[in-house]
Amino acid sequence: MNPPYGQAIPRWVQKADEAGRHGSMVVGLLPARTDTRWWWSNVIGNEIRFLKGRVKFNGHIKPAPFPSALVVFGAPAQVLWLDLPAVTRGFGPLADTSLPMTTQSC
Repeated sequence: MNPPYGQAIPRWVQKADEAGRHGSMVVGLLPARTDTRWWWSNVIGNEIRFLKGRVKFNGHIKPAPFPSALVVFGAPAQVLWLDLPAVTRGFGPLADTSLPMTTQSC
């Protein structure tokens, strides 16, 4: 899940959290906004993988203006740190669009 950034994020995150509590697993790429109500209400208590550096999306010259995290709703609560360039190194053309999410830990 990559929700639209802005005022819609709280609704998306709440829905993902609810789905996780009911047995589904939802992975979200979210801004690491630890200063917001939605983060503390719906992200805390799930698996959080903070990304080192800033995410850069295909077709954009500059990276995101904020730090990001992968949140795994429905997974046991834990906090991990990912070095994004190290994770994607060696994936060739897939490095810009794919991020392995199963065996990476810090």
